[in-house]
Amino acid sequence: RWLAIGDSISSGFGITSISRRASLWDQQCYRADGVEPVDTAGGRAWPVVAYGLLRERGRFVSQQFSACSGAITDDWIKQLAEASVRAGVTIRSEVTSDATPERTSPLVRELVAAAAAGRRWDLVTVTMGANNVEFGDFVRRCLNVADPQGQDLTWSSESWDSCGQAQLEIQRQIDVLVGRVPVDATHRLGQGRVPLWAANPAGGAVEPLYSVIARFVNPGGRVLVMGYPQLVEEPARTVLAGRWKEHPGLLTRAGSCEGIAFADIPRVRAVVSYLNAALAEAVRKAGAANPTVSFEFLDPNPTALETPQGRHSLCTRLPWTNGMQ
Repeated sequence: RWLAIGDSISSGFGITSISRRASLWDQQCYRADGVEPVDTAGGRAWPVVAYGLLRERGRFVSQQFSACSGAITDDWIKQLAEASVRAGVTIRSEVTSDATPERTSPLVRELVAAAAAGRRWDLVTVTMGANNVEFGDFVRRCLNVADPQGQDLTWSSESWDSCGQAQLEIQRQIDVLVGRVPVDATHRLGQGRVPLWAANPAGGAVEPLYSVIARFVNPGGRVLVMGYPQLVEEPARTVLAGRWKEHPGLLTRAGSCEGIAFADIPRVRAVVSYLNAALAEAVRKAGAANPTVSFEFLDPNPTALETPQGRHSLCTRLPWTNGMQ
């Protein structure tokens, strides 16, 4: 039994064949789950494709796919509740868009009791964390626009040259997310209250995500944490660099990928690398603390997006990511 939760990286946001089926609380999660798709030729999210391949080999008998675009770690309770209901678990507590992850909430207690009674999963796959640290806002601050409507920046714009400052801010939030720094009045996440990991998982009003996930996995089961893709190609490898290779000075001054200046691309890529390294560290700690469950981190960049056979970030010849919106 496979539970697939997470944010847009798991839900398939950006794929054209978005399902018409809303979540149990009537939220459009932009899931490319293959259920009543708008565009049948548009593809499916990776957990759905992987499940189909593995089911053909007799490895799985069911999957509940409740990943939702825009999700933060606090949303694990809604996604788990939805998956449980669809899997046939009776839940008396109401599942709403504002369901909270406090240990004492009736919904959390009910789901924990169901797990203790044997309603667990053999595999849980998850991508979460980027929305907690407001990764999208960070990328926006690295764009050569002053606002979401696309107005060009000028030297007098408030956010001019703010990408470097934004990099430091988001890296501090990532440290809080994975428990390197405790959450307090000084150190907080951009969104939500549930860290991925914490030095003391047993304390606090909310339980860290990886700790709570382990409660819902059968002994001997697996938790697979997917990392985040590098959205933007290295400047020297972009299509533009190939076209302008006779004009290196022009590249330095005017080169950009989807509005991100060549000077700022390394900052964006560094944040993704920093986040993935932090996720891997938290996964190792979670595995050590939960010996009956196998925790594994998978970085999609060397395995899929940036291999010797091809590179697929933005501004390559065959990008697998939509442009900035």
